[in-house]
Amino acid sequence: MAAERARRRRRGDGHARRPDGIGSGPRISGAGTANRALRTRTQLLLKRRPAGSTMNDKQKARVEDEIMALVSELLLRRVKDPRVAGVSLTHVEASRDYSTAKILYNVIGGAPDIEDVQRGLESSRRYIRSQIARRLRLRVVPELIFRYDRSLDRAMKIEELIERIHREDGEGAERPDGEDGADE
Repeated sequence: MAAERARRRRRGDGHARRPDGIGSGPRISGAGTANRALRTRTQLLLKRRPAGSTMNDKQKARVEDEIMALVSELLLRRVKDPRVAGVSLTHVEASRDYSTAKILYNVIGGAPDIEDVQRGLESSRRYIRSQIARRLRLRVVPELIFRYDRSLDRAMKIEELIERIHREDGEGAERPDGEDGADE
């Protein structure tokens, strides 16, 4: 009996009821299925996803990976500037609207003149950006910002400090059993 009352209530007032509230306005007389579908689709588009939605994060990560792979290939095979010969990309971070992409790089075989490498990357930026536009077919082609990644240098410096501490501890410390560590 309660189900019958609920059915009459849904039918009787001219409103379509859905649990999520989409398409719940009064029905327009003469409006066909196409108009109703259009209204529903429009209302769905107006409901925005939360800022940190998973789908956007996955898409952003995919675009960043594609940019990194393409720029790496271009630097390795297409860009003929000798200043960028030992460049290795470490990370690409695109802005939320893809208007900019910060590309972090390191130089293989030590750090020569970083400013010279930076100038080489800056001079090839337009070519790389045009290749991104042509090959990736993004709606917005990001402005490229190249930055030297100092994290590897910092990690190597920390490792050297730890090794030095171990060497200093090994020289001045004696073993607890009275031996100096030499084999007899």
